[in-house]
Amino acid sequence: MFPSIITSRLRLDQFTGADIPLLVKHAGNYSVAKSTLNIPHPYTENDAVARIKNCEETFSNKTRFSFAIRLKDKLQLIGGAG
Repeated sequence: MFPSIITSRLRLDQFTGADIPLLVKHAGNYSVAKSTLNIPHPYTENDAVARIKNCEETFSNKTRFSFAIRLKDKLQLIGGAG
């Protein structure tokens, strides 16, 4: 089972298919993409699907944990951390 970390303002948990629209929005922002090595621009829905699949695989393989960062009250995706 994927762990959750809950703070007073945030919830870190697993990415899901419901996150795709906001993942595309946030990662598709050129200002975000230009400061990273592994976010393509433009960032598409297919990129988001591949990212979520990769997160699931690396968790299953116990090689990496990638957390979705959400506002605790709304559970709205605001970012990610690995």
